[in-house]
Amino acid sequence: MQNKNLLYVLVVAISTMFIVGLSIIITGQEFNAATRSVSAVAGLLMGLLYWYLIRLLERRKEQQLKMLTLDLDDKESLIMEGMAKQWLQREGILGKLYLTSRRLVFRSAKSTHDPIQFAISLDKISNIKVDKSIGVLDIGIILKTSIGEKRLLIDFPGDWRSLIEWQKILLKAGHE
Repeated sequence: MQNKNLLYVLVVAISTMFIVGLSIIITGQEFNAATRSVSAVAGLLMGLLYWYLIRLLERRKEQQLKMLTLDLDDKESLIMEGMAKQWLQREGILGKLYLTSRRLVFRSAKSTHDPIQFAISLDKISNIKVDKSIGVLDIGIILKTSIGEKRLLIDFPGDWRSLIEWQKILLKAGHE
């Protein structure tokens, strides 16, 4: 995520430098060291402003995710939780993924509309695959159930898969 943000900041900064330099030339001013400096400073300032806005939005999302909680049943315990994105059509919905001793739950970050969520009983999950980007990088998991698939982008998808499969074995054996 950080590399992607850095790329966006660089694109904004370089584009601003180019546009300011082009506008200096179009207005008929000489493109000398002073005007190049103005172009570079404008690009730097726009890049920093864009970076600040990205950080502000990320912190707001983090705060929304911290506010998310999960109510557990009486005989249920929380195994693991983490930030996730659920893919619905072509849009990624940011939220939290919870693995409990009985189910897998996704809750979206609070928003102006109803939060998107699902809860799948572990015994309803028929298959778990690690999702790969470009066939190489582990980026998430794909859950298969009798009613369809759920695709989630998460950190450490191999660990999530192992924990879900292990918890399914324990649930089937009658341990919680």
